[in-house]
Order: sequence, then structure tokens, then C-alpha cells
Amino acid sequence: MNCSSYAKGSGGTAILVRKSPGYKIYNLNLKNDRICSVKLCSKEYQDICVLCVLLPSTNYTQEVYLKHLDDVCKYYDMYCEDNVKLIGVDFNIDITDPNISGKAVNYIEYFKDINVCLAPLKQGCVGPLYTFKSKDDSIRTLLDYICIPEFISNDIHFLK
Repeated sequence: MNCSSYAKGSGGTAILVRKSPGYKIYNLNLKNDRICSVKLCSKEYQDICVLCVLLPSTNYTQEVYLKHLDDVCKYYDMYCEDNVKLIGVDFNIDITDPNISGKAVNYIEYFKDINVCLAPLKQGCVGPLYTFKSKDDSIRTLLDYICIPEFISNDIHFLK
């Protein structure tokens, strides 16, 4: 998806799925140019619903953020019931410290409500393929956030 036609910024989001035997992949054709989703179905395992979200840049108001959060909630509830749910998100804000942004508080509360937490992306993501130096000279990961169900969060120590 390409959002380059917008006046404020550009970017996109995508889901890449490696074909593997035993899974059928269904595109969930959402009517939103900032959210894409697929459902991975298997006879042997529980189905997995994956949402990938590109949220507006910090140039936008909190109202615009809340509208997009409402859309994420709507699609999450509509397509992900009775499935393992994964959400990949480019928040365009740092949600690890709610004191930095009031917008972060809304997302943190929503994730608590749906029992998901942030996967530990920063562990194991080192080197030039995974990081960049930010304006404040801190090393940041290129990956934003992957939100996972709480019931599997203790089993994940780092991501590759």
C-alpha cells in the first residue's frame, strides 16, 4: 500500500507471508489504505489473523489518531474473533513511554483491553540491517512494534 498521495507524508504497510504447506492464506480486503490484513488458516493449528497498520505521522492531530485507532479496533473485532491475533504497527510515536506523547496513552489502554502486549523487538535487533541513529543520537530499531496475545508473550524472548 502506498500513501504517497497524501499531503502530509508518505509511507506504506505490507504483509509478506512465506508459503508453507498446511496453511491457506486469505486476504481480508479491508476498506482502509492504512491497514492491511490476512488470515492464515490451518487444519492442524488455530487460525492466525494478522493486521498490519501504518498510523498517521505526528503532523496529524489526536482526533485523526483516534479515528484510525477506532478503525483498528473495528477490524480487529470483526475479523480476528476466535483466532490468534498479531498486529504489526508503525505508530509514528514512541508508545513505550506514555510521558512522551498523550497519543500513546490511548494505544496502551486499548492493548490492555484486548489483552495484547508488545513483543520485545529491540532484543536481538542489532547492527545496520535493523537499526538507525535517531535525531537525539540514540540507536533505534527499524522495526516498530508487533503486538501479540498475552498468553504467548512469556514464550518470546527475542524476534528474528
